[in-house]
Amino acid sequence: MENTDTSLLEVLRLAMSAVDPNTALHCDRVAAYLAWLASVVCQDLSEEELHLLWESGWLHDVGKICLAPTLLRSSKRLTHDEMATIRTHPERGAALVSQMPRFCHAVPVVLHHHERYDGDGYPMGLVGEAIPLFARIASVVDAFDAMTGCRPYRTKASPEVAMQEIIANIGSQFDPLIVNIFVREFHHVRHLYHQLHSANPPTNWNEPNLDVVQNLAVTAAK
Repeated sequence: MENTDTSLLEVLRLAMSAVDPNTALHCDRVAAYLAWLASVVCQDLSEEELHLLWESGWLHDVGKICLAPTLLRSSKRLTHDEMATIRTHPERGAALVSQMPRFCHAVPVVLHHHERYDGDGYPMGLVGEAIPLFARIASVVDAFDAMTGCRPYRTKASPEVAMQEIIANIGSQFDPLIVNIFVREFHHVRHLYHQLHSANPPTNWNEPNLDVVQNLAVTAAK
């Protein structure tokens, strides 16, 4: 069964890479950021729980497999209709993942990572703590990696610039508690950023190196 699960993740990543390689790499990084930040916010997580969170982070954008590659790779400003299509990816992803019993734990993150703390997000417009905790954490790290990663329509921001943008959206887009922890641990955020953007990143889709995530979490807790 474990081999089957690994093969399924492999197939999903190959499909995502075929649709948009940048999105596949983004999912790799968000998986690591999510597992790390969740381990700092909730310090009693087991290794198994960390692994499940890593999977949830990797699957957060899996709904984009259902979208046209030209839409995801566009270097032009998207039209209103194109943006509306992009915004269907959480529901598409949740529908896909919910059909895979082994990965049903990922549904809250997949479905709700674009909710906003003030209720202006999508797809359900949830407010505050009505948004699942790990989806609130995913929202922060997803935005951070989106800003610091390569995108066809803009140059990437530095970790410092991305952090300032996240701080500017405390209480509106992001949960203040999560952002305060993220800011407090910025040294570790920056370390993980450099690890993930190095030639040999510490995590991959097949065997996530949770030792790196756990070591950073232990250090941050001291």
